Amino acid sequence: TRVLSEQCQPAVLSTDVPYGVTRRWDNLECTNAYRDILHSKLSTMHILTCDVNDDSDAVQGLVDSYVVQLNDAMNDAVTEAGCKQKHCNKPKTYWCPELSHLRDCKRFWW
Repeated sequence: TRVLSEQCQPAVLSTDVPYGVTRRWDNLECTNAYRDILHSKLSTMHILTCDVNDDSDAVQGLVDSYVVQLNDAMNDAVTEAGCKQKHCNKPKTYWCPELSHLRDCKRFWW
């Protein structure tokens, strides 16, 4: 638990925040709640163990399922702690002028 609590300490956050994004990680209560919830979720997970004689596909399946469990635990902890943004902006399909130009050319020809 010592290593986990040291890793989950709130970091110094940048003041450069994109327009429309709200920060909740600078809220100490939210960060502490996330750390505690994540610690409890990770402590209930089993340790990933693989045998040397296991097939590589079986090992890959074990690793994939373990990563999915980690991801689910982190996402659930964010939601339960209230650190998740309620409004997320839809990412733009074309994010640079060159891609926008290519898109427009494609619309013209197709």
